[in-house]
Amino acid sequence: MKPIILLVGVDHFDKSNLDDVLKGNEFDVLEVGRQHEIKQFVNQLASFSPTKICVEIVKDKQEQLTRNYQDYLSGEQELRKGEIDQIGFRLAKQMNLSTIEAVDWQGEIHADPFHYGTTYQVDQFQEILDGFKRSEDELGAYLSNLPIGDYLHKLNELQRLKAMHRGHLRLTSIGSDEDPVGIEWLTHYWMYRNLRIYQHLLDVAREDERLLVLYGASHIYPLKQLFVDGNLVNVQMLEDLKRQPN
Repeated sequence: MKPIILLVGVDHFDKSNLDDVLKGNEFDVLEVGRQHEIKQFVNQLASFSPTKICVEIVKDKQEQLTRNYQDYLSGEQELRKGEIDQIGFRLAKQMNLSTIEAVDWQGEIHADPFHYGTTYQVDQFQEILDGFKRSEDELGAYLSNLPIGDYLHKLNELQRLKAMHRGHLRLTSIGSDEDPVGIEWLTHYWMYRNLRIYQHLLDVAREDERLLVLYGASHIYPLKQLFVDGNLVNVQMLEDLKRQPN
């Protein structure tokens, strides 16, 4: 039987070291009410019965990730603010897993459409950013009024994920024929990175296993398409989990 992969997109909880152009919506993840909401969401994810949890940590840091998780299990380390600890570690403990899988890739980036756009194509680049910002503002309103679990379900709506993907594709317009920085960034970094994540996930997926993938939401739609087209696993989305009976 093919492995099953559940893709769960998140907005990074800890913004302190985030270097994204748009950092998403901030909230106090350690506040008592939010902690209760996170535990409720983890309980919902547990209904998927994952046999492995895969997170956005570069593969080369697997040993450190395992140490951090083991320190949490032993009580030597408290949960940090990031979603890997708050959701991933909690869920792995609940499922009695001995480790968490690091499946990300990061490499040197030469093309920089963000610098190019803000320098040479200011209006066009701002229009692209405005599209992302409108979605971010809408999600911010949800975050202010909904529990974290409901907010993350909103974030994982297929049309919203597809809109994020389209926003990235619009970066093809940044640059020129002589210096196509947007296309180079997409092909040599963004799409290449998603392909590396895809292969890393296939590497750890064994027959009959159930992988829960916890990743920045912008990665979810391209990963979904790769898994659907590759047809080597059965892929599920957070929307599918919500439709299952409690």
